[in-house]
Amino acid sequence: MHKPTLNINTGKSLYRTHLNGELLEVREEKNFRWFHYGGDVVQAAIDTLNRENILLPVPQSMLLFLLWYKGSLNVLNLGMGAGSIENALSKLANIEVTSVEAELKIIEMAKRYFLSSKNNNIFHENAEKFLQTTTDRYDIILCDIFYQQQTPDCLYSSGYYYDLNDKLNESGSVFINLFPENKENLLRVMAASRQYFDHVALIEFDDYQNVVLILSKSALPTKEQLTAYEHLPDKISEISFKAHINNIHYVPVKTF
Repeated sequence: MHKPTLNINTGKSLYRTHLNGELLEVREEKNFRWFHYGGDVVQAAIDTLNRENILLPVPQSMLLFLLWYKGSLNVLNLGMGAGSIENALSKLANIEVTSVEAELKIIEMAKRYFLSSKNNNIFHENAEKFLQTTTDRYDIILCDIFYQQQTPDCLYSSGYYYDLNDKLNESGSVFINLFPENKENLLRVMAASRQYFDHVALIEFDDYQNVVLILSKSALPTKEQLTAYEHLPDKISEISFKAHINNIHYVPVKTF
C-alpha cells in the first residue's frame, strides 16, 4: 500500500498529551501510525500491518550492524522512542534488546500504540546515568536521544564516549543519530568521540539533515564487504540498505 504523507496535519489524532510543556501526539492514517513531540517533525512511524518493518531511513541505517555481526547479540537502545528498533529486532531469536527511555509518558505511549510485543526489558532512565551505573556489557549500542532537533550536551562530552566505550564488548560498535546544527557542532562531537574510538564512519541522508555516527572498537567493513553480505534476516528483508551503504563516509584511522 502506498505510504501517505505523514505530518502533523494529516490523518486523525489518536492520542494527545503535554510533556515538558510540549505537545506529544500520536496520529494515524490508514495503516500508518506516527508521533510528534515538541514540533512538526515525525519522530517515528510504523505500518500497523507490519510493525517489524522500519519505515524511516535514519533508524533503518542504524540496523546496518546486522549485515556483519553474526551469532547472539546484546543490543542496548538508548532513547527507545516509539520502539521501532525493538519491533524490528523482536523476531530475531539471537538478539536481546535492552531499551532505555528518559520519559515515562513516551514509554507508556510506545506500549499502547507502537510496540509489536510485550517488552519487559525497558528502563525508565536517563541515557547518561544508565551508562554510568549499569554493570552490563553490550555488542551494539544505539543512541537516539536528541530532542527538538537539538543535540544534547552529553554528546559533546568526552566522558560520555568513555562510558560508551567502557560498556562495549571488545568487538562492539555504537550507532548515534545526530542532528548537527552546523559543521562546528559535528566537529565537536567528532573530537569528543575520537578520544575513545579509532574506527569511525558517518552515514548521511539524501533528504534529511541527520547524520548517523558509527564508532567501533574494531575495523568496520568496507562498502564492498557490506554490499557482498547476503544473509539478511528474513524479518527485516523489507529494508534496502543499498542507499545507506552508498552514503557511508569512513574517517581515516588515527595513526598517533
